[in-house]
Amino acid sequence: MLPEKRKVVGLVLGVMAGLLLISGMVLAQTRVGVILLDAGAMFVLRDMAPEFEKRYPDVKLNIELTAFADIHTKEMNDFIAGTGRYDVIQMDNPWLPEFAGAGFIANLEPWIKKAGLNLRKDYINKWPPGVETDPTIYLESMIVPVLNFYGNWGGELYALPNMPGVQLLYYRKDLFENETEKANFAAKYGYPLEVPTTWKQFRDVAEFFTRPPGLYGLTWSAGKGNMAVQNYYNVAWSWGADCLAFGQGFPNPDDPIQNMPICNSPMGVAALEYFCDLASVMPPGVGAYEWAEITSDFNDGRAAMMLQWSDFIRDVEDPAKSKVAGKTGYALLPGKPDAPANNVPGIIPGEGYASLGGWAIVMNKDSKNKEAAWKFMGWASCLLMTTSEMENYLQVGGTNTGRKDAYFIPTTTGYKVGRYPIELEMYREHIRRRPAIAEETEYEMIVGTEVQKAFIGEKTPKQALDDAAEQMYQLMVRGGYIPKDQKLVWPAKYVNPDGTLR
Repeated sequence: MLPEKRKVVGLVLGVMAGLLLISGMVLAQTRVGVILLDAGAMFVLRDMAPEFEKRYPDVKLNIELTAFADIHTKEMNDFIAGTGRYDVIQMDNPWLPEFAGAGFIANLEPWIKKAGLNLRKDYINKWPPGVETDPTIYLESMIVPVLNFYGNWGGELYALPNMPGVQLLYYRKDLFENETEKANFAAKYGYPLEVPTTWKQFRDVAEFFTRPPGLYGLTWSAGKGNMAVQNYYNVAWSWGADCLAFGQGFPNPDDPIQNMPICNSPMGVAALEYFCDLASVMPPGVGAYEWAEITSDFNDGRAAMMLQWSDFIRDVEDPAKSKVAGKTGYALLPGKPDAPANNVPGIIPGEGYASLGGWAIVMNKDSKNKEAAWKFMGWASCLLMTTSEMENYLQVGGTNTGRKDAYFIPTTTGYKVGRYPIELEMYREHIRRRPAIAEETEYEMIVGTEVQKAFIGEKTPKQALDDAAEQMYQLMVRGGYIPKDQKLVWPAKYVNPDGTLR
C-alpha cells in the first residue's frame, strides 16, 4: 500500500476510533431518576442540571417535579414495588421515621466516606436535645441540628438537607421606626415599641397596629391540618407543651405509657387559648388561609407583622410583587420567659421555637445506580457545589441550604436584607420537630383539624385538645406504639398533671 493511502486509512481509522470512543462514553452514561417537589428552589436546581452534567459527564439526570399532594404517594409506590424508578428522592423532613424505619432508603455514610468528606460522631453529647439516645452527627459545615433532625436515624445518616425551612418573624420597619407610632405605643403600653421578644409583647404590638380594615397587627394561619398544627406548636413549645409524652425523642418500645398523648395538658390548653386570641388582631378568614395567602396580606401592606417560612422572603423583597419590599425586617420568634421550668424532653421553657420544615434528599435502597445517585446528592445538597454554583443557586432560587458557610455569602439577597443571619440562628438554637412517628401526616390532620375548630370557635380550646388526645391515642394504637388492651391514661410516670416533666 502506498504511504499516502496508508496515511488516509490511518486517519480514517483514527476518526472512527474516536467516534466509537465518544459513542461509548454516551452509552456509558448512567441515567439517574430524581423526584423533587414542584417548588421554586427546585426549578433552579433543575435548570442548573447542565452544570452538574458538565462536571459529571457520565451521569444524565431525569428530574421529575411533582406537586406536594402527589409526591409522597409516588415515592411510596416506588418503594413498595421495589422498582428503583427514582434513585434520588426528595423527602419532607417528618417522613424520616417512615422511610428509614421501614428500610426504604440507604445509609449514606459509605458514600460520604468514599467521597473523602469529614463525618464524625459525638457519643458524649448525644442526639436529640433533651433525650440523647443517639450519637450526634457532624458533616463538613452542615448545620448540626438541621442535619440530625433530617437524617439521623439510630445514629446513622440517611438524609442530606437540600431545602431547609423555618418560620421567621417578619415586621414592617417603616411602622416600627415611625416616631409617632413609637410615642403612641409607649403612651398606651408603658414600654418602648420594639420588635417583640416575648409572646406578651407580641400580642401588645399586634393589638396596637390593628386598625381594620386597612391594617392588622398580624397575618398568620390556622388552616386545617399542616398550617394550624405547625403554627400552634410554634406557640405551645414556648409554653413547655408538646403532643406526646416522649416529646422531641422517639416512641418508647419498652413502655407504651410514654407514648401517650399529652396535647391536652393545662399548658397546651393555655397555649391554644393564646393562639385563638390572636384571631382578633388578624384579617378575617385567616382560619382557612394557605401559606401564600399569609404572604399576600403582608405584601399588600395589610399587616404590621407576619410569621412565615423563610423562603417567602423572595416574594416579600420583590418590588414587582410587594409593597413592603425594602421595608421589612426579620427576627427570631418570641418566647415565654415565665413558662414552667421543667417540661417534656427536648423543650426548654421560655425559648422561642419554630417547627422545622423543609426537605431533604435520600437514596432509594433499590436504586441500581447508587454511585451516580450519590454524585447528584452531594451536589444538590450543596456539599459538593463550588462557591459560585452555590451563590447562583441561593440567589436565583431565593432559597437556602444546610451549609453554614452559605449564610455568609455577602452578595446574596438573603444576606443583604438580614434574612440569613436570623435564619441560621433559628436553625442552630430554636427549631423543634413534629412527632417522630411514621404516621406524622395523620398527626398533622388530627391535631391541626382540632386546633382550627378551636380557632374558628366551633369548640373551646380544652374540648378541641381533649378530642385531639383521644384521636392521637387511637392513632398510636393503630401504629402499634400502644397495645390495643391499654386504655388511654395520663402518663403520670413521666409527666405531671399540669404538663411539666416529673
